[in-house]
Amino acid sequence: MTVTELPHKEQALFRSALKLYEASQYKKGLKVSDQILKKFPDHGETLSVKGMFLAHLERKEEGYELMERGLKINPQSSISWHVYGLVCRSDKKYVQAIKCYEEALKADSENMHILREVASLYVQMRQYSKAVECREKLTAMNPFFPSFWLGLATTHHMNGRYDLAIKVISAHESGNNQPPLDKYMISELSLYKNWLIELNGDYQQALDHLKEIRPQIVDITGWKEKKARLLLKADRKEAAATAFQDLLERNSENDDYITGYMECNGLDMKCDEDQDAVLEVIGTLQQQFPSSNRLRFLPLMYSTGDNFAVAAESLAKYALRKGIPSLFSSVRVLYADKAKGAALGTLIESCATQIRDTKRFSDSTDDEPASVLLWCNYYLAQHYDYYGDHERALTLIEEAIRSSPKTIEPYMIKARILKHAGDFRGARDTMDYARQQDVGDRYLTTKFIKYMLRVDEVDEAEKTYLLFVNEDAPHKIQEIVNMQATWYMNERGHAYRRMGDIGRALKHYHQAISVFDTYQDDQYDFHQYSVRKVTLRSYIDILKWEATVYENPAYQTAARAAAECYLELADRKASCNAFIPIEIEKDDKPLTR
Repeated sequence: MTVTELPHKEQALFRSALKLYEASQYKKGLKVSDQILKKFPDHGETLSVKGMFLAHLERKEEGYELMERGLKINPQSSISWHVYGLVCRSDKKYVQAIKCYEEALKADSENMHILREVASLYVQMRQYSKAVECREKLTAMNPFFPSFWLGLATTHHMNGRYDLAIKVISAHESGNNQPPLDKYMISELSLYKNWLIELNGDYQQALDHLKEIRPQIVDITGWKEKKARLLLKADRKEAAATAFQDLLERNSENDDYITGYMECNGLDMKCDEDQDAVLEVIGTLQQQFPSSNRLRFLPLMYSTGDNFAVAAESLAKYALRKGIPSLFSSVRVLYADKAKGAALGTLIESCATQIRDTKRFSDSTDDEPASVLLWCNYYLAQHYDYYGDHERALTLIEEAIRSSPKTIEPYMIKARILKHAGDFRGARDTMDYARQQDVGDRYLTTKFIKYMLRVDEVDEAEKTYLLFVNEDAPHKIQEIVNMQATWYMNERGHAYRRMGDIGRALKHYHQAISVFDTYQDDQYDFHQYSVRKVTLRSYIDILKWEATVYENPAYQTAARAAAECYLELADRKASCNAFIPIEIEKDDKPLTR
């Protein structure tokens, strides 16, 4: 006999089982469920709840069978559908979870818990129109709950209805009996509303609103950035220039501030016709902010011919005297223009010749430090390596090493040149020597691990990687995976693939892929958390970033390599060329293998 409603005692046990689920006490909840089922073995909702506990106790197949059985017994039960949806959501089966929640709402259309969860799932799956409907219903049911209003506003935002989002925020602000927000939340909410007004295209209203909310704002830099951008969009260029000037005094390295200041002067930094005027404005800014490295570099981006030569000489001599190792990295983007790349190489060659012959630059009356020649050779080694002249590059970097054997950077460049020349073993040994000079440098250790993997020293690389793991960690191998170092996973996969161990290679490629799946899944927790904490601007940025997460080069490298491995296995199977595993000596091999 099928029972749809339990007696009073069993109802109390059933409620206690649900509370145990909320407290994550699954084993106790399973016992309580069994206690009910002894008397009423065909109670559909209890069967579903028991299946939920089993699913969370890693007995998923058995759990799903029980939940499906419970739904067959009582297909109209909101609880049974809700439970099934919870398990599907936990297993990242979002589409199936949405269907379960929709069925649950047919039986209990005003269940706030279900509405909140399905609204988050709609956002997760970018079904914004349905999310709007759910959150409108939640707001109507409980207008005194701030997160319902803010969740509705963000959903309108992502749905492209900025006007409706503004109305929702305004209604929330004017509502009575609203719980008070702290000053940081008020500041964020005010700036978010201003952003919506800007997106809606009413720049003057946004400026008026920005002035009105100034006393409430905690993020002063954010407020100043909004003001400068809005003034520019409102075509009040003189006021905008003053605003951007104020921002540059705060941070003269910011590209957006510099670009904005140029636009206030009617200049397009990418337009060739504006080149002379752009350089003139940059020169004025350099006088105001002489310590700005970005302003020192920008003339090289937007000048050619003699103007480029003058700007390049100024930057190069400054960097060589200061001993800035990143000079080549900074100007490497210029090498896309062959003329500029060649000019930079000629310039540094000339500087090196002057130092060797006279110990000073041609325009200087004082001798330069001996280190200047070191950094000239350091730069030129990278220059020739870029063009594939590895022999010349090695000669120069060896000269740099001889002039200062205790400087670590030249050894790193030597290792890179050897790698580009195909000498992976020499590159590995050179990087090891550099690491030994400063074993506490995590970057050097990271590079050494990568170079070890390039020569297929997977076991030794893992032992070295464990230096990054706390000694007290109970599961050190798992800690390596938890670090989500996709470069390590991909390099290790490449090493196993070269060794012919496709299985282990696939394991590491899938570890790298799973990192990005985790990024995608983890956003679910922010759909409610962010509106509760009123971090709305960051939340919208996260949603937009998640749309591009699979464009990351590390993901694409892993996915492409995994696909190639599967194709290789398929080709082997088609040609009846059985895979012959590599014989491995019996010893304690790392668990990650």
